[in-house]
Amino acid sequence: MTGGYDGAYQNILTSGGKSIFLSYQMTITLTDQKNQTLAAEAAKRGDSPETLLRDLIRHLPLASTTECSMTGRELAEKLYRERKLLNLAT
Repeated sequence: MTGGYDGAYQNILTSGGKSIFLSYQMTITLTDQKNQTLAAEAAKRGDSPETLLRDLIRHLPLASTTECSMTGRELAEKLYRERKLLNLAT
């Protein structure tokens, strides 16, 4: 038997004085042993397993925002190399 936790991640972006909210949801499947470990650690802290996971994620380094996005051509070439695209436009 496995246990799963549905968790939502929310991020706020500000653009032109407007706030944009982005949310992501995922399901995590755990073995009974890992579920018990997570629940025990959360109980030690007086939190729910979901709250513990959110706190752990919050302390991870953020993805670099200085990376340049791929152009459409670069993305097409990447997908072509990965054999997910049959041919490239010329």
